[in-house]
Amino acid sequence: MVKVRRMNAYSMAGRAHAITANRLSHFFDLHGPSMAVDAACSSSLVAVERACRELESGGSRVAPAGGVDLLLSPNGYVGFSQASMLSKRGRCAAFSADADGFVRSKGAGVVVLKPPADAVAGGDRIIETHQRDRRPRRRPRRRFLPARRLG
Repeated sequence: MVKVRRMNAYSMAGRAHAITANRLSHFFDLHGPSMAVDAACSSSLVAVERACRELESGGSRVAPAGGVDLLLSPNGYVGFSQASMLSKRGRCAAFSADADGFVRSKGAGVVVLKPPADAVAGGDRIIETHQRDRRPRRRPRRRFLPARRLG
């Protein structure tokens, strides 16, 4: 918690994720949608998905998307430790039977997305292309068990 005496004109701009995203857009002279996405461990994936939708709709011609995780306070460690969510060994073992929790870390990454024709025309280095499958998907019928009376 920030002490009131330490607050100044820039305190809220530095603590609000949405304002941070918009300040970065302003600094780099980016135009179009600018937002912070907080979806726990899938935030970067959701940001990329949102950028793809923006490109598909024609709302933008270029869409940078990515994620940043900064550990600026011990509060997260304390809370996750009290909830027994952190690995006791301090090592990740994702999708393993040996997994005993997760490990917090810092990281950042950004991808710049463009429609393939625009990337080729611009002489950009293309690392990956993706085309959404437009076929209608058949969803399996959900089957529910009948409710049982307890007691």
